[in-house]
Amino acid sequence: MSQNKTVRVVHLDNNEAAFSLAVVPFEARENELHLVVGTAQDTLLLPRSCTSGFLRVYKFTNDGADLELVHKVNISGSHLHCELTQRRRS
Repeated sequence: MSQNKTVRVVHLDNNEAAFSLAVVPFEARENELHLVVGTAQDTLLLPRSCTSGFLRVYKFTNDGADLELVHKVNISGSHLHCELTQRRRS
């Protein structure tokens, strides 16, 4: 029987919190799996708001036991960020 355990903790900076994640194959990198994490900065739950939204892309290293930050993109002001914010308010 396998056991679930935490293998890596990533501390986020600038008052960011993670709200979503997905393991995604990137075709440009020969379908190598990456972890994509959606974060929000300065989040308030009521009323629901945040100052910025980001997507962080991590590469799995050390046979999946570690993560390396490859890219962080600010999605604030983008169509995606606006759509996600509207869905949360509904």
